[in-house]
Amino acid sequence: MKKKTEKIEKVFIFGAGAFGQAIAFVLAKKAKKIFLLSRREKLPPLRKELQKCQNVQFLEWNRWVQEISEDQSKIKNMLLIFAVPMSELENILKQEKKEILKSLKYKVKIISLIKGIRGTKKETFLVDKVFETYFSYEYKGSFFFLSGPSFAEEIFQKCVTLVMIAGINLKKSYEISKIFQRSWFKAVATTDIKGILASGALKNILAIGSGILEGLGHYHNSKSILVTEGLKEMSLIGEKLGGQEKTFYGPAGLGDLLLTINGDLSRNKNFGKTIAKNFLEKNPVKISILYKNLNQLVEGYETTRAIFLFLKRKKLKAPIFESIYRVLYKNSSPQKEISALMVRL
Repeated sequence: MKKKTEKIEKVFIFGAGAFGQAIAFVLAKKAKKIFLLSRREKLPPLRKELQKCQNVQFLEWNRWVQEISEDQSKIKNMLLIFAVPMSELENILKQEKKEILKSLKYKVKIISLIKGIRGTKKETFLVDKVFETYFSYEYKGSFFFLSGPSFAEEIFQKCVTLVMIAGINLKKSYEISKIFQRSWFKAVATTDIKGILASGALKNILAIGSGILEGLGHYHNSKSILVTEGLKEMSLIGEKLGGQEKTFYGPAGLGDLLLTINGDLSRNKNFGKTIAKNFLEKNPVKISILYKNLNQLVEGYETTRAIFLFLKRKKLKAPIFESIYRVLYKNSSPQKEISALMVRL
């Protein structure tokens, strides 16, 4: 007889936005209690699908420590999930380091849903590096990273979804993957942390490029170039960042790329369309101003700059990524960049 999987005691999701709530929906039948935490003054509305779940609720940010400490013997059967923008992660870890460290000592598991890359002229770092900065190597086995093609809206619709989850130990990654198992949602276990993190971040840059193409009237023929040539560049960059080639041709790589460049729910793609529309105006504004006026996060924007610095430092050639950088940060004309790419590719 198949052994019934024990329910997770408590899940704390840092970040109550669309994707944080979508993951709460995935875990609703796998956990006794799920708490959504937000640092925003005004809480986002709770999805109607979650309103039906009696075990899902908002929790004041400063109360998670009290809630997790109520029964220390059960902490090892709890999860801390980070669904915040990469730009906010470091501040949260600074503020909560002491309590998170205490939880790690009781064997709590930490799962990151964050996609992004940051860097300077001297170094480039993925999300795992941010966590490593704050927590010693002995806890590395307690961290897992989930990434893959998964629009929040379609998760709520129970569309069949396949993502990847990575940790340093394959057996432990598999055990964590089972927590996310639903008839319509599955996480494939891997040890390629760098690969899935690089994939999740790099595809956002290409999604901006896809939006620019579409905004200028270039559709399926043009996007096929973006997929085939862009994926080659993704793989080249991703391997230099420490990822494995096969990961870039799986759900976290090619799968997420196809979703993001084609799906109208992608903020990165929609930002690209806004850029194209801007350049078609008589007096286009600078992209930095355009981005600021959006009043929403587009991860691909910051990631583009980090990757350009990485390419320069490593002396790598990635024509598509370089072109998107020039459009975003040098206000180069997209039409000019497209013409130049047709010569270089």
